[in-house]
Amino acid sequence: MANAVHLERRQRLTNGFTTIELAVTLGVILVVTATAIPSFMNAYGMYQLSDTASRAAGILKSTRLEAIRRNTKVGCMIAQTAAIPPLTRIWTDSNNDSAEDPGDARVHLTGAVNLVDAGSVPGIGALAAAVGVPVFTPVPLANARINFDQRGAGNPGGVYALDVGNSNAPDVGYRALILFPSGSMQIWQADGQGNWRFLK
Repeated sequence: MANAVHLERRQRLTNGFTTIELAVTLGVILVVTATAIPSFMNAYGMYQLSDTASRAAGILKSTRLEAIRRNTKVGCMIAQTAAIPPLTRIWTDSNNDSAEDPGDARVHLTGAVNLVDAGSVPGIGALAAAVGVPVFTPVPLANARINFDQRGAGNPGGVYALDVGNSNAPDVGYRALILFPSGSMQIWQADGQGNWRFLK
């Protein structure tokens, strides 16, 4: 009798999962996935904003270092197309000819995450106040030149804000690259409502 019970228990253990157990497991996996995907997409969108701001900051820093290294004025060019989505080219204009040459440090921004006009960014006035200026010097995205002199200072003076946003998901927030007349830079971040805080 004990052998029969043992054999029946052993047989039950080797038969695998029941249909009900598989359905419950699948249901749990679907619920977890459905709740995790929005959080993942939001985190991915914030990563894209920070990455784009960091890449733009990298070109500005590279231009500034080039001006100091060569002991002369060097400009950083910004050119954005009117296409949707826009293509933004940012490059170090090492020979000051306003053309993107093969040897220039550069970054091309494509897609929904890109530089955006300051007028479409919520809370930009609050950001200016937090930085300590009444307003930012406008940067025309279609054709802009930001110069650095041989000391690495911005020339002409003024505090610039390059704003990064996602045209497909404005609720993800924004990043702002702040360039001071001294040549130093900061990156700020905001939620979709324009509540700004210092990032780095």
